[in-house]
Amino acid sequence: MPTELPPELTPEGAHYEGSPNYTMQWTFPIALKEAARFAVATLRRAYGAATTASLRYIAFASERYPSPTFPNCRSRASTVDAHDAGAPADVPHTLSGTPATPPLTTARSRCAGLSEMPMKVPHSSRRSTDTRTCVTPLYGDFAANSFAHDHSELAPSHIIAGPALTWSYSRAALLDRCERLYYEHYYGSSCGWYPGADPRTRLSYRLKQLQTPSGVLGHALHRRAVEVALAIRAGERTPTLDEMTARTAAELRAIVFRTPRDATWTRDPRRAPILHEAFYGPMAPHRRSSLLAELLTRARSLHQALLDSPVWRVVAQPGAALLFVEETIIGNVDGVPAMATPDLVLRTPEGRVLIVEWKTGQTADRRQVAWYAQAVQHSLGAPTHEAMDAWIVHLDRACLEPMTISVAELEHFMSWQCTSAKRMRELLADPSRHEPLPRHAFRQSAVPNTQCRSCKMLAVCRAELLETAHVA
Repeated sequence: MPTELPPELTPEGAHYEGSPNYTMQWTFPIALKEAARFAVATLRRAYGAATTASLRYIAFASERYPSPTFPNCRSRASTVDAHDAGAPADVPHTLSGTPATPPLTTARSRCAGLSEMPMKVPHSSRRSTDTRTCVTPLYGDFAANSFAHDHSELAPSHIIAGPALTWSYSRAALLDRCERLYYEHYYGSSCGWYPGADPRTRLSYRLKQLQTPSGVLGHALHRRAVEVALAIRAGERTPTLDEMTARTAAELRAIVFRTPRDATWTRDPRRAPILHEAFYGPMAPHRRSSLLAELLTRARSLHQALLDSPVWRVVAQPGAALLFVEETIIGNVDGVPAMATPDLVLRTPEGRVLIVEWKTGQTADRRQVAWYAQAVQHSLGAPTHEAMDAWIVHLDRACLEPMTISVAELEHFMSWQCTSAKRMRELLADPSRHEPLPRHAFRQSAVPNTQCRSCKMLAVCRAELLETAHVA
């Protein structure tokens, strides 16, 4: 018996850009804007093609004509640490096959493990996961796939074929939710920012950046919390309620009123995201206005709860100190580089280490707090056989939930963590090149009538969902 699909999964209910029944009112300003958009897209494709051709020529020249002055000179494609890429130590790091000099030390390669040499990445230098994990500069990351397919005889076997595998709690949670979503988020969208990427990759990269209203508000509140914490750490004046609300209002207004036809989103969706609702369905102007008014009302109350939080009273006491302000702690989980980014870590006047998590409506996940506790313990050199305390600050309810992660919970979490890292490695066809298995090997574990309805990647999976739904 055919499975009944929600309206947005049917051909009649799909209104997103590119669907058969997507229509728009053509006026002269819109036509002029579309002409300019087409011209810009054409120039970007030409630039991408020229860049790809140049990279292929550089690879060909370095392979056939090695430099006599610098025989061990590595191209930008091969600046990959052997430990980072997971390749054997005897693999050459030059396109010419000559022995390479010791590779440049990356942030991740300096950390053999959490217990050996943990480090943190400052908040100001961090980027989103998709770019932060690409330790291969330029050629080795975004052009490896197309280069290997077109000129396989010029592509050495050790060139990176995908983004570097790193473990994080959010990545593990995404894998548990749906393998296909995991693939599209980390592999299908990889290099989608590159002008020469294929249309499906560019689409997956754009879908990856879609936001929900609650997510946009939550990210804005986290940025305001960072501003307050950094001001306290530097001994400067903390932002006022009106200043924080004004910054958040500007961010919310830009995202709520941005459309899929906006050139800024088409050009750089990571820096100019749009709402999930705006992409998958026509969003009327009155709907946008009412949504913005609702978000601004919530934002003011959340900002007030943030400023009134007891966390700042503890920080202001003599002897207290801020240890981490949304800084990434980098380590190693069963041979896989791992990252943890707690919202706030402070030391109380009594010398107790406290983890703080800001919540704007979500429930606290003890496994996530356990991962932060484990990373903080190793980073500070604290004993790993002790329990860790945390404060979950619910800004929507203006209350504080104390939490203690016991030693037994930490041990149980470490077992689950190793299992998750092993599962991620099993989904790689070639771990040394970070090459994933074919797309069909990642199962669609989500149920079409529930999770797929609000999934970001619905546009790339819709055809398969329709085919699956009509199977008895």
